[in-house]
Amino acid sequence: MRKAAVRLWWEGVKDSQPIMIGYFPVAVMFGISSRTAGLGAAEALLISVLVFAGASQFALVGMIASGVSFPGALLATAGLNLRHIFYGPAIAPYLGVKGWKQALPLAFGLTDEVFASAIAVLPTRDVQDRAPLMLGLETGAYVSWLLGTVTGALGFQVAADLVPKLVPILSFSLPSLFLVILLPLAKGKGAIPALVAATVAAGLIFCGLSTMALLAGGLAGATAGACLGGDDE
Repeated sequence: MRKAAVRLWWEGVKDSQPIMIGYFPVAVMFGISSRTAGLGAAEALLISVLVFAGASQFALVGMIASGVSFPGALLATAGLNLRHIFYGPAIAPYLGVKGWKQALPLAFGLTDEVFASAIAVLPTRDVQDRAPLMLGLETGAYVSWLLGTVTGALGFQVAADLVPKLVPILSFSLPSLFLVILLPLAKGKGAIPALVAATVAAGLIFCGLSTMALLAGGLAGATAGACLGGDDE
């Protein structure tokens, strides 16, 4: 029984390869962004170990760089992760786990991409095979994210030591990443929440309240998006 579980876990790890390939470069960027925000390599890795949520981690680092208080940053990070509350009940019927001890590790690794892969694969397998497969998917994704974070964080230090002039350039990694993510969404109804967020943040910065700008702008943009409803056809 144990050998079968290990075999299924390893099968899940191999199935996670597309997720691993996608996660690694993003995690490298997170490691670099963490260093440009003033965090150490160990602190960057600790965030990835404990949080393991890409968008939330980038937002957390951005708020730290902007001087947002720790409680405010923690609250915003938790808010970004609220969507995971809906993932658990959606996938739990497929897993057949019993008790929180079995459910907890599976819940921790349930990212967007893992959920999408699992919801496609698990229904095709026997019930007793699903939990080890799911754990394997999550393990591959998690390890890739941690390795990417370490690579980015340590690579930044190497680059700073060898070519100090690169540091000011790398400091633009976080805002440039957010810009790349934002631009495809800033059309139709998507442009309005972005404009609201930018206006609120810019207004607070102009008033000397820069520590509140990112958090307030994000909340304002999210509220505007919720009020507008779905995207345009």
